[in-house]
Amino acid sequence: MIFARPPRSAWPTAAWLMLGFTVGVGGFAVLAGILSPALVIDLVSLWPGLAIAVLSVPIVWGARRRSHRIQAVPPLLALTWIVLATAAHLSGWALLPSSAAELVGPETMTGPVRLQVSLDGPLVVRAGASGFLYQVRFLRLGGRVGSPVAEERQDPVEIRIEEEDGSPWFRFSGWRTELAVEPRWDLWLDPGSGDAEVDLTGLEVERIRVGGAGTVRLGGGAGSMQVDGTYTVVVPQGVPVTVVGSAIVPDDWIASDGGWRAPVEGEGWMIEVGSGGSVAVVVR
Repeated sequence: MIFARPPRSAWPTAAWLMLGFTVGVGGFAVLAGILSPALVIDLVSLWPGLAIAVLSVPIVWGARRRSHRIQAVPPLLALTWIVLATAAHLSGWALLPSSAAELVGPETMTGPVRLQVSLDGPLVVRAGASGFLYQVRFLRLGGRVGSPVAEERQDPVEIRIEEEDGSPWFRFSGWRTELAVEPRWDLWLDPGSGDAEVDLTGLEVERIRVGGAGTVRLGGGAGSMQVDGTYTVVVPQGVPVTVVGSAIVPDDWIASDGGWRAPVEGEGWMIEVGSGGSVAVVVR
């Protein structure tokens, strides 16, 4: 089958249609909550990209008789601006206004640190925050979760991070919290009606309390965990764990007073399941 090339006059029309389709889909995604309204602010902050497209219009108009295809340049430049700006927004480019609403803690330290994080949406917690005690970034899709705000106290170090009732423009699907590996952490995590995805690998955690629902991956060493929700707890091979309360455990675990323990000798994790909570333990 032979495909005929479109006439030259079709190129500008196709370019404008692509631009209109992209703007329409993007606008719908923001209004429907698929993308954050902060995308609009980030697009405006990158206005020089649009300015180039606008300034190309008189140049293209003067050269239109030499080539019909050149009339597709302004919409293609505008389309490029939208695509690149959206990619920068979704990747969390540090120079965007939406990134300025994220949270970076003080320089990292050793010793005990108590951290409480509460919001009403998905929460990801893991090791990271190189050089800083903690960092809270947005999960960059649309949602109802606002910007994080921190209250910090010294002696002992206590940090409370919660949602700020601020601008409706800065609404995202959740937070990604990265913690420094140097301190000994006492964590209290509550995603509200969202799900938590917590990876304690690489962190020294003396105690962790979780509410809501989600998944927690334990690290090595020893600590205590209190579950006031519905969680899957992933236990590394060879780590001693004792569970007290309502739980589903592997078949080879040993029944004990009020719970079960892993068939591994030594001190390890103590998991206490609160009233109304439940835990499913997975070893891998």
